[in-house]
Amino acid sequence: EALEREFQGMHGVSWLRPEGGLYVWLSLPEDIGCGFDSEMFRLAAKGHRVMYVPGELCYPTDSPCRRTNQMRLSFGVQDAAGINEGIKRLAAAVRERIAHRVL
Repeated sequence: EALEREFQGMHGVSWLRPEGGLYVWLSLPEDIGCGFDSEMFRLAAKGHRVMYVPGELCYPTDSPCRRTNQMRLSFGVQDAAGINEGIKRLAAAVRERIAHRVL
């Protein structure tokens, strides 16, 4: 629900609605990297004080399917208020990163 509310209408952003487990996969436009050394990660962590796991860490290193524009978001620890706040901060960071990208 928080993703739908905060990311709705953001071009190139999608996610998989989980039917179990502890994580949600969030994908950004392909030209926006999400790794630890990316502008997106720095912006989220330092600028908006929210963390995510870069999705590329969940692929084999040499996999041709490895994608660098994904995030793995955990919802197993936070309560609803914490999830809502985290997604709000993350959406603000993504909006800012999309607005400042060079095409």
